[in-house]
Amino acid sequence: PAFRDFTYTFNLKPLAQSDSDTVQTIIQFFKVNSAPRQLAGNLMRIYELPKLFGISYHGRNGPMKHMNKIAKCALTNVSVVYGGDNFSVFSENSAPVQVDLTLQFKEVQLLAESDMKDGY
Repeated sequence: PAFRDFTYTFNLKPLAQSDSDTVQTIIQFFKVNSAPRQLAGNLMRIYELPKLFGISYHGRNGPMKHMNKIAKCALTNVSVVYGGDNFSVFSENSAPVQVDLTLQFKEVQLLAESDMKDGY
């Protein structure tokens, strides 16, 4: 048995200043919640596990039955590329016109045959 990996890539293209601010908030959320919190100080480094994410697929009518279920996941990598293929920014605020966000998750629960029969 092995832990499954899931990778999602989003191409975010803000159209206004408020959209750029929202994109920055989204990136900050994933960066902060993928990192462990340091509990102890200088001589010993003790970390709390990072937050876990619940991932599910939804359509207009709720959860999608034909997609695999996913157990709780840790966010193992956050990759951000600013500006697209040809780096470009808005003239009024220098915010990038495109942000490519890639999130890599790893399940933290080993799944058994019974889990697979339940749709995982």
